[in-house]
Amino acid sequence: MQAFSFPGAVHFCNGFQGLPQVSHQSISDFNLSHLQGIRQINEGTPLYSEYRDCALRDAERSLYMAVSQYRRALDLMIPSSSHWAHVTLYYGSLFAAQAILGMFGCQLFSKHVVEVNQSTPGQQSLRRMRIGNGQNQHSLSRNGSHQRFWEAFYSTMRHIAPFVEPRYSHLLTPISSNEMWLVEQRNRINYRMAEAMAFRNSFATNFSVESFPSSLPAELNTQYQLCEGFMFICSSLANQLGLMTDALASLGPQSTLKDRVRQHVYNAFAPSLVGHTRGRDAFMQY
Repeated sequence: MQAFSFPGAVHFCNGFQGLPQVSHQSISDFNLSHLQGIRQINEGTPLYSEYRDCALRDAERSLYMAVSQYRRALDLMIPSSSHWAHVTLYYGSLFAAQAILGMFGCQLFSKHVVEVNQSTPGQQSLRRMRIGNGQNQHSLSRNGSHQRFWEAFYSTMRHIAPFVEPRYSHLLTPISSNEMWLVEQRNRINYRMAEAMAFRNSFATNFSVESFPSSLPAELNTQYQLCEGFMFICSSLANQLGLMTDALASLGPQSTLKDRVRQHVYNAFAPSLVGHTRGRDAFMQY
């Protein structure tokens, strides 16, 4: 997908207006309710303003969720839930990647993509294209929704990588030149119980807090490094581009995303619920 130039992304992200009603819905719902039959979204029109507000709100939500997944994965670093730490980190990477695309004007839906047609501030336009191999369609070779997302993400990163800190830019190229690495590893651990149990055993054998994260199983270590890197890339870009919306206003009066993350993600602790459940007693009789 064609992304905004850096000045174009700055203009796009700084144009948030806080429009009410429809722009508060998810970007996927906005696509279904307001973009059917639309081929181009031009700056200066009400549709462009509503679309931009909706896309930027979704990007900020996705960044918040990415940080939350990264943080909660740390609580799962015990053998019995290590496979779910792997899955949780995958979704942290996915949410951060979605936010990066959104800030640069790109969206992937089930049957369509939205990409940049004109990046010039004041004259911006986006085009909505059907996914397919026909004329005026956007070609993607994969079929599954997650597979298509990573295919589109990595192809778009060619436009965005120059704006990323050099220490993280290598993360925007596929692992082992395989665009599907992230989702393939998630599927292997998430849906194959024998693989999940082998993963658990490897974690139990090798994990050490003192040598974290290098003591993680190789696939989990890579997933961890990717999620952490994507989170830093996304946070840095959000700061540089000036992403700031009202999407997280329900979390309280904190003025910045950093403050909200600190209070609601890092300073939040899980309640002790084991004593309020029957599961432990049931398994004592198993």
